[in-house]
Amino acid sequence: MTFNDRNKIPNSLRADKYRLSKPTIKWKLFNKCNYKCSYCEGWCSSQDGVILEQPDKVIRLAVDCIPPGWRVYLTGGEVTIEREILLKLVHQVGKKRHDIRIISNASASVEYYSTIYSESLGMLNHLLLTRHPEYQTIEGMVEKVSHLRAAIPSNCRITVRQVVNPTPDSLKQFLELHDRLVHIGVQTYPLRLTWREEDSVIYARYDSPDCSHLASLVFKGYHFTANRRKTHCIAGSEFAYLDVYGNYFRCGTYRSNGVGLIGNIWDGELNLSVKAGICRMDNCACAL
Repeated sequence: MTFNDRNKIPNSLRADKYRLSKPTIKWKLFNKCNYKCSYCEGWCSSQDGVILEQPDKVIRLAVDCIPPGWRVYLTGGEVTIEREILLKLVHQVGKKRHDIRIISNASASVEYYSTIYSESLGMLNHLLLTRHPEYQTIEGMVEKVSHLRAAIPSNCRITVRQVVNPTPDSLKQFLELHDRLVHIGVQTYPLRLTWREEDSVIYARYDSPDCSHLASLVFKGYHFTANRRKTHCIAGSEFAYLDVYGNYFRCGTYRSNGVGLIGNIWDGELNLSVKAGICRMDNCACAL
């Protein structure tokens, strides 16, 4: 298999899986994770999160800030390790009739994921699972997803993404997983890694899965960011990022650069723009 052969990537993987069908709040609950992947630095960063300190208050304040009709996208860390907090949260969001999307590393039990769906009052409409090769075999992932698809109603979409790093074996594993899951109606796509050198240690930074460029990215195996400056952007108008401290930013990239603050849950403020603008970031690996 050569990395220059784009035909090795199924056509079904080329769509932009982050295209938003409705306005979205992306809520990072905390950084805590039960995995310590060698390519991820999130688990060794600050473990703070106001939802861990005052779960009931934070859930109430944050849910009250969400505009009607917006989707809520929950991410971490690994959101399922705080089991009771997550169940309370999806229940309150579901009562407000917001669609819910959850990203998870698939480490929780099938029964717990089914309970999440039930507590959401049927509003969990997308469960996005990530396979981390250092912790999960292909066989185990296929078995888990097969049981989940049988247990959770079909109105909840299940998709699987797999970490793909710059090695031939990694891409081969991804294509094998895709071929096995497509038979049960579950779509897969790659989570590519971008690389940077920091204190002589190579870390990976998560980034939007631009599937049409996967082969060349894996082949290169070095830092890559998209320059989206002056392109159309819905950050701050139809999208907002809620960080672990209860602050709203236009998007995650603005948050990483320490700019773009548009409110917080404590004052009940979410100051959205009336219309979309243009991206002001010089480098934005945009996943919104």
